[in-house]
Amino acid sequence: MRKFFKISILASFASLYFLAAGCQAQQEATGNSPATTAAPAKAQGVQTIGPVEAEKMMAENASLQILDVRTPEEVALGTIKGAKVINWFDADFASRAETTFDKALPIVVYCKAGSRSSQASEKLKEKGFTNIYNLQGGMMKWEGEGHPVQK
Repeated sequence: MRKFFKISILASFASLYFLAAGCQAQQEATGNSPATTAAPAKAQGVQTIGPVEAEKMMAENASLQILDVRTPEEVALGTIKGAKVINWFDADFASRAETTFDKALPIVVYCKAGSRSSQASEKLKEKGFTNIYNLQGGMMKWEGEGHPVQK
């Protein structure tokens, strides 16, 4: 019985070895080996970030663009410093965003709670923006955590 158990364990290790070797060969053949899959220099698509990370990005990246997609009534209560406002509900939202912002530069998008900014972020992605950050929880979370608001 012990001999059978040892053989079973050895067979299991051998199977794992050949499975790992096969995966590595497939990665190398497709160009997806760990050495070639380093993280891109910038995000591709939409990433969700929290207020702390957003504020840090704003402080460290002078080329960061900020898009507020709230209504005029919501904007009147205050904005994040440096934000440009384009109401998500405006019929020309997409075209205004394309002419206002540089598609190649990173952009943080926010609304009141996160739903509209998520939709707006996806629209920006469709329009060719590649480095989009959706502010999780929107202005409510931003203010709730005590981050600065410009009145």
